[in-house]
Amino acid sequence: MCRIICYKGVNSILISELIEKPENSLINQSIAAKLGEHGTNAYGFGIAWYDQQIDDTPGIFKSIRPAWNDTNLKHLSNKILSNCFLGHVRASTVGDVTINNCHPFSYNKYSFIHNRTIHNFEKIRRSLLNTINSKLFTQIKAQTDSEHLFYLIMHFLINNENQNLEIAMLNAFNWINEKQLNNDSKCFSKLNIIITDGNQIVATRFASKNNEPISLYYNINKDNSITIDSEPLSNTQIPEWNLLPPNSYLINKKDSLNFKIKYFD
Repeated sequence: MCRIICYKGVNSILISELIEKPENSLINQSIAAKLGEHGTNAYGFGIAWYDQQIDDTPGIFKSIRPAWNDTNLKHLSNKILSNCFLGHVRASTVGDVTINNCHPFSYNKYSFIHNRTIHNFEKIRRSLLNTINSKLFTQIKAQTDSEHLFYLIMHFLINNENQNLEIAMLNAFNWINEKQLNNDSKCFSKLNIIITDGNQIVATRFASKNNEPISLYYNINKDNSITIDSEPLSNTQIPEWNLLPPNSYLINKKDSLNFKIKYFD
């Protein structure tokens, strides 16, 4: 089970403010996660960040090394300022330990991270690959269910001019659920994802077939910024950290920090 984090605010902050400095920072969660099934998330890490003064595409840095043992991550996170960034530490469930299997995944201005798995993904993988358009098919570089899910969302987004990021996510989740519906009870999904274009964010806490979703917290700060994380960044639970309700998602309007909680049907 991986650990994920996201920040979006009016003001840019050093990535290290969330990745490294808190007592339960993402790096510390890679060593000893408190709420995940796997205490150690050692199979690589990655960060994506935005600087709209340069362009609207994310910067990406990934490594197969454990996050706690990569000095480059610490150097970079103490020099990169951003008002929107993602972080991910990986505990491998689907796919080898390679750079291409590390999160975040990106396409054009979009970046994406995922926690947990699509169980028995191999049963629906061929159908998924046959669904997405040929341009996106060639973008898939590795093996993970996460990367395939990301490009399924991208498929629904770019193939229909009337779709936005929220609808594309919902259509992709529905596609996965329908493919797994008639399979055995081991074919279910736990989909905690965060996807962003640097302005809008969609963060989900979802599990199919009446399974309990894994944790995803959010903290709306006094400066109107939001932090979304697999577990609180403080070792002691404080009121500012809210557990996203089961089978719901957080979304903001484009160019707005007013987040709403919506529920899956």
